[in-house]
Amino acid sequence: MDYRLFVDVDDTLILWGQGASGEVDGVYLEYPYRVNERLAAGIRWVLGHEPETQVVVWSGGGGEYTREMVTRAGLTGIMCLDKTEENLIALVRAVDVVVDDEPLGGRRTHGPLDWPVLSE
Repeated sequence: MDYRLFVDVDDTLILWGQGASGEVDGVYLEYPYRVNERLAAGIRWVLGHEPETQVVVWSGGGGEYTREMVTRAGLTGIMCLDKTEENLIALVRAVDVVVDDEPLGGRRTHGPLDWPVLSE
């Protein structure tokens, strides 16, 4: 069975500056942030080397916000979802990989900086 990769936005794909942690509206208020380049590079690697793997990026800020942040991270071809408890329960399987700054109810979750450095 193929795994899927689920990635959170705030404080995972997007790392907020001091005082703006987890701020969904932070990007619109021009709070300082940076893209987690190691994670973004890992996502690009998965998309390029494991095309059968579905990559899903989600945020409690909703699908539109998620699409905006994925675009700002320079990523394309990714499913963007609203991160809700229903999505977590219904979508994440035991074989899936989740990268999130918060634990997801006992599901295997890796921290935002846990992504390994991948080489060709």
